[in-house]
Amino acid sequence: MTDFAWASAGTIADAVNRGEASAIDVVDQALRRIDRRNPVLNAFTAVRPTAPVCVSQRSPSGHSPECRSR
Repeated sequence: MTDFAWASAGTIADAVNRGEASAIDVVDQALRRIDRRNPVLNAFTAVRPTAPVCVSQRSPSGHSPECRSR
């Protein structure tokens, strides 16, 4: 998978739209980076990696959110 650490939002969106990565993959990658770097940087005071992630999936009837706990 592509490393999105320094990618622009447009580049990430294009990769997700092309199916090269999912939104959850991108979030997981960011959380792993925070986990590695934050002890030194102390940039985040609260990170909730176990919070449910809701992904909207399109269906013929509209949007049906799917929520998963990490």
